[in-house]
Order: sequence, then structure tokens, then C-alpha cells
Amino acid sequence: MIPGIILSLALVTSPGEGDVLFRLGRLFPDASGYVDGTWAGDQCSFLDRVRFSRGGFDMTAVAEKDPGEDWCDLVTAGASYQDPGSAFSAVGGWLKADLGSGLVLSHPGGWSSGAGIEEKPPSLRTGLEPAASPGCSDAEPLLGAGGGFYLGGMSCTLLGASSRIDPSGDGLHRTASELAAEGSVREDLAAARIAGGPIGFGAVLGDRGDGLFGRAGIDFDGSAGAIGITCEAAAGLSGNRASEAFWACMHEETSALRFNAGIFRCPGDFPGDRSSMPLGGTCDIGAGASAGLRPGDGWSARLTAMCLLEGDDSGSRADLEITRRMTPDFDLGLRARGSSEEGAGSFRIVATSSWRPAGGTILSAAVQRTGHDGPDGSPCGTGAETRLKLSLGDAVLRLAAAGFSTDDYDSRVYFGELSLPGDFASIQQYGSGFLLQAALGLPLSEGSEIAGRVSYLRKDSVESMVEGSEETEGASRLDATIQFRASIR
Repeated sequence: MIPGIILSLALVTSPGEGDVLFRLGRLFPDASGYVDGTWAGDQCSFLDRVRFSRGGFDMTAVAEKDPGEDWCDLVTAGASYQDPGSAFSAVGGWLKADLGSGLVLSHPGGWSSGAGIEEKPPSLRTGLEPAASPGCSDAEPLLGAGGGFYLGGMSCTLLGASSRIDPSGDGLHRTASELAAEGSVREDLAAARIAGGPIGFGAVLGDRGDGLFGRAGIDFDGSAGAIGITCEAAAGLSGNRASEAFWACMHEETSALRFNAGIFRCPGDFPGDRSSMPLGGTCDIGAGASAGLRPGDGWSARLTAMCLLEGDDSGSRADLEITRRMTPDFDLGLRARGSSEEGAGSFRIVATSSWRPAGGTILSAAVQRTGHDGPDGSPCGTGAETRLKLSLGDAVLRLAAAGFSTDDYDSRVYFGELSLPGDFASIQQYGSGFLLQAALGLPLSEGSEIAGRVSYLRKDSVESMVEGSEETEGASRLDATIQFRASIR
């Protein structure tokens, strides 16, 4: 914490712009990892982030700890420079990186079994920048240097990195085994991308001590008449195993319609280290389509369907969302999702409403029903949630209350979290109980704000909550967080 505070104070007095963020959180009651002495640190969570820009120079520093870790368990910093008079850029330190759509290189990245298809195709970009969140740095940090320049009308990006990562992949350093594994695996990596016009080429080569892995790919973003075409294909090598992955989309957008259809392949043996498939899930072949419509005044609709084939198994998913603006201040909505995988099906139906009476006040409500059809029966779940947002002068108060009752985890329900500025999250709940949340944001001066958040969860017929070292005794738990954010000008 002390290095971050010293750096923050130094930058506040420097000419330039940016922001400083401090966040402190605590869970009640004490978790078992703290009570039984398994954890090395205390119960608090902490985040200190400083971002600063001056001219073409940008710097980001992050200090963070999770519950049970020692203070400033993670301390990272990165910097970048963009020459205002040329196309040259340089970056170094703890990095966030993307080449193409992420199939060749994405950090943070990883295979996502639930990725769907949107009305817009995945974007193709080259991005190297300092990591601004613990999620980029904690478990598998990318520590290195790179840069970009133009050569003969082509944009060129180079990256080299040597990183110490945790084999567990969770980035937690609380117990003796987790502390011993911290940074125990060394990864050396080199990557490059060249792009010109609608075509780009990318490649990455890495070694984590157990053999080389590599990927090379080509991407395209262009059009054929009024139809846009976006695609990427990559070949991967891990040890003596070679495989390939690809995706391709055809898309169109008008004032009344946004449409996107695509095919994709991402086999399980494709090397997924530092990689992220932008749509679909692990499969031998898959296809999907999504359409956003405005069929009439006040109406909007979105329909998505997707199918995946892998060996003798198949999976499918369909989503439908309809909203209707009844008056300028009142909306109704309905969302429905159904999926089938390996002979088991599930569904989620959510009905929503939103009313904006006056003065920045918003009252919203949602009711959802879930179900899962599997070999052990057909469990179901129900959840209801209401939210209120009030503007009290310059302050903003948000309140939320939710109740739920589900047969098991497979029939779980989801509620939105009252996040602090810079956060976006949802909360999944199962069993039977209720959740209360409150958040308050209070401006202190121009560009400065103090905010707080508290949530109270209670479940029926349980003696403890969560499992492992994060288990707490009793049927309820309270989570409180306070945050201070100030702009540097």
C-alpha cells in the first residue's frame, strides 16, 4: 500500500492527467481460512490503481490483495509511449495484449465454453497496453516489452515476454502450497502481427518448460457488396500435436436490422495458452446466427441460435429477447434462453420492467424461472429482484432486494451486482434465501468521488456458506467495500 500512496501523491503534484483509485473490502463473519490459521494474511481485500498520462506517455501501476493474502501481494506496473509525430509506439512492464481477434494471442484469455454469437462480428485489432486490472496480472501475468511501427504501408507489432506464472491458474497466494507455487513456472514468449488493408497475419511462440507451443494465423475484415465478411484462421502446435481453429462471419447492418451469421471450429487439442476463441465453444464444428430487429415503433428484438458438434455429442443454444417501450418512461422486456448439451437441457426465462418517473429516479424489477433436465431429474428455480436508483443532489443511492428458491446448483438464478464505478458483475445464487444490496456514490469535488457498497446474503437450512478456506459459519454473510477515486489534472 505504501509504495502506491507515495506514487499517487507524487503524480498528483505532476503536470499531466490520470486517476487514482483506492478500494478496501471486508467479509463478515471471518472465513475458515483465517480462523484456522490456514491463510497467511488477513480478511481484507485491497486494490490501489494509479493511471497517469503526459504527452504521449502513459503509466499504470496496480497493487492488490485478495482475502487471506498478505498486503500488496500483487504489485505491477507498466508504461507505454506513443510518438505524437509518428506511428511509432512502445510498451513495457505488465501488459494486456491482443492480436487479431485473440485466436493467435489474447491476454487475459482462455477458452470459454459459454461464448455465443452477437449481432456484430468479433473485432480485429492489435493492442499492447499496460495492464490496468488484477485480472490481467495475478494468475498468469504477461511481463515483457513490445512496440508498433509502420513499414511500407503495413502496421507491424512485436512483443517479447518472460513471465513467472502460477500453475494453478487462480493467482491466489494464501496457503503454504499457494505461496510455494507463486511464480514457479517460467514462460518465454514471442509474438508478432503485420496488417495492411483488410488482411492481417499473426504468430506466437512460447515455452513453459514442458515443450513449445505456437500458433500462426491470418485474419480478414472486408466486404462483398453490402455484406461484411470477417474471419480468422490459425494453426496451432503443442508438443507433437498439430491442430487448427477458425471462425468466419457474414454480417449486415441497416436502420432496422443488424444481422450476423458464422461458422467456427475450436477443437479441444488446439493450444489454448494465451488464446481466446471469440465465439462458439470447444467443438469440431459449429454454426450460429444472431439478428437484432426494430419491427415497429417502440419495439426491439434480438434472436440468437447456435449449434456445436463434437464427436458423437452435440449441443445447441437459442436466445430470444424482446423489449417494448410502452411510454417514454416505462419499458417492458422478456428474455428466454434454452440450451441442450450431451442429452441434458436447461432454460431461463426472465421478465423485466423499468420505470423512470423523474429526476434521475429509476425503479426496475425482474422475475426469472430456470430449469434443468438431466439424468437426476428436472430441478427448477425461481428468483425475483427489484432495484431503485435515486439521485440525491450530487449523490447517487442504489438499493436492490432479491429472493430466490432453487432445487440445486443446476437450476441457479442470476442477479446483477450493485458494482462500484469500473466494475460490472452478476451474482449467481442457489438454494433458498434472499439478498439485500445498497451502494452510495458521493462526489467530493470535480473528478473525485467516494463510494461504498454493502450486500447481505441469507440462506435457509444451511449451517455454513461457500466451501474450502472461504467457508463462513452460519446462514448469513455480509460483504462491505469502500472506494475512493480522484482525477489527476
